[in-house]
Amino acid sequence: MINVVTSFRRLRFIIEVVVVSATIVGVMTLADFAQGKNLVEYYRASGALGGMFANPNDLALAMNMLIPFAIYLGLMRRNPLMRFTYFVCAMLLYWVLCLAVEGSVRTVLTMAEARR
Repeated sequence: MINVVTSFRRLRFIIEVVVVSATIVGVMTLADFAQGKNLVEYYRASGALGGMFANPNDLALAMNMLIPFAIYLGLMRRNPLMRFTYFVCAMLLYWVLCLAVEGSVRTVLTMAEARR
C-alpha cells in the first residue's frame, strides 16, 4: 500500500476515483430517497449500499469531506466538460448531504465562512 501513491498524478487519480465512486453512491441514495426506500426516521436518507453508509451521519460525513475535493478537481481541469462533470459531482454530493443530516446547510455555510 505504501507504493501506490508515488506521484502527484497518481494521488489525483485516486482522489478522482473516490469522488466519482461517492457520487455514484450519492445518485443511488437520491434515487432510493425519491422512491421512499432506505429512510431513517421517515425523512432522513441512508446510504444505498448499506455498510458504512447505512448511518445517515456517516453518509453525510463522507459526502461532506469529498465536496472540497470535487470542487478542486473541477477547478484544476482545463477541459470544460470535465470541469462541468466535477462541479456536478460536488452538487450531487451536497444534495445527498442535505437529505442525510438536518444541519447540513449550516455545516456547508460554516465551511465557506471559515475559508474567508
